[in-house]
Amino acid sequence: MAESKQNNMGLFAALKGDILHFNKNAVPVLNDIFAKLNSLDESEEKEYLLKMLVISNTGIDMLFHPDTGIIKGEVKKFDKDAFYVLYEMITLFLISHFKNVSLERAEKLKELFINAVNRVEECNALWNEVDEFTKSSNKMIDRVVQKVSSYTGELGEDKKSALISAFRGLVVTFIESI
Repeated sequence: MAESKQNNMGLFAALKGDILHFNKNAVPVLNDIFAKLNSLDESEEKEYLLKMLVISNTGIDMLFHPDTGIIKGEVKKFDKDAFYVLYEMITLFLISHFKNVSLERAEKLKELFINAVNRVEECNALWNEVDEFTKSSNKMIDRVVQKVSSYTGELGEDKKSALISAFRGLVVTFIESI
């Protein structure tokens, strides 16, 4: 019964055009960022950035998956630029947490990522936001919720809690992967 309900939810998302919208906007952004990172010279930093992108994509799935996404019904409020912002913000969020391992390497990863995606102004602005709020992880997570809410409108407490939990899980996943 639960499986049937999930299949119906995915079907409903398809009929509403949510899946098509996601595939037309988010997927090309992911592919573009992946291609740019993949074209970097082989290095440990490249491997870290690709891992971070995979984790960022997991975060995007947590938000928009047609069956289980925290804000799956809000996907049409996000255009390609908004998906760039989300992927970049999550990746920069992960890089900022790398400062706890190596400040020098975090700076190198940040510069490499920003130059690779070729959205220097946008990423530097996001980095400044992330850097400011990384000093307190709760403030940073609040900033992520605020950024998502700027597209969706005010999130209910249940969605905020799920989003906060998801992002804390992403940090744990990232730290375990290095």
